[in-house]
Amino acid sequence: MSLTFDYANAFKSVFAYMIGKDIDIQITILRKNRTNRQNRYIHGVIVPVVQQWLKEVEGWEYTHDQVYGTLRTELGDKAEITEIQGKQVITMTGKRFSKMDTKEFALAVDELIRIYAEKGCVIPEPREECFVNDFVNDKDHE
Repeated sequence: MSLTFDYANAFKSVFAYMIGKDIDIQITILRKNRTNRQNRYIHGVIVPVVQQWLKEVEGWEYTHDQVYGTLRTELGDKAEITEIQGKQVITMTGKRFSKMDTKEFALAVDELIRIYAEKGCVIPEPREECFVNDFVNDKDHE
């Protein structure tokens, strides 16, 4: 048996420290469902791109959750404060990205890409399964 890696050259430098060592590889069946792709794209592409852009233009580092919340407010969601057992709880109105159907998600992504492009932040469009290697050019890492 053997494993073949797409973008092997891109991963060579990442895994170079493992050469000659025993490794543990866990294999699971890839579920090509819409929600996993959406979550990988929102949390692994859009949020980090906007985080980096905000750091460059504002000089502040924001957390993943802060930027994720900002994305939702860009789409019209609002923060809602509810008091539960004497404590204030903050939730967001509207639909989470992971709960959107394919059409809603595509429209939301298009809107975020448009909004941030107008501000000078370029968000790459979704590709393939939205894994990190879908956004890496193998020739850049030979």
